[in-house]
Amino acid sequence: MPAAMLMQYWGYVLAAIVLIAVAYWVYDERDPEERAADTTKKVGNRAARATGGLVGVIVAILLGLATTIMQTGMELGELAMPLLDFVGANPEVSSGIVVAVLGWMGISGSVPISGVQFFAIAITLIGAAVAIAAYTDDSTEV
Repeated sequence: MPAAMLMQYWGYVLAAIVLIAVAYWVYDERDPEERAADTTKKVGNRAARATGGLVGVIVAILLGLATTIMQTGMELGELAMPLLDFVGANPEVSSGIVVAVLGWMGISGSVPISGVQFFAIAITLIGAAVAIAAYTDDSTEV
């Protein structure tokens, strides 16, 4: 029971430990002949010494993870460029691949649409593609 309660309220437990540590450091460093600013500086230095190694390790790990995620995203973007070129140059092949994958997954035809709905979706997608191409590339004439 106590272990489950500690696990449930671990944030409160951590905050209490930090509060007790800071209160002890203030009590230990306080000198009646010094100003409160001096005591605050001493407590800050003591807290930095106590957590400096841990904070440095956490920052290094987070920085490494962020860099790895960013670099992986860049590589995936570079990998996707030839695929997007292929899809743009060969829409029949890419649509055939999509239909084949949907059939392999067993969900082909699970959303029934009429011919009019299909036509409306196709016209909307073609219009969006033409608008995007006209907006992003000045050399393309529409």
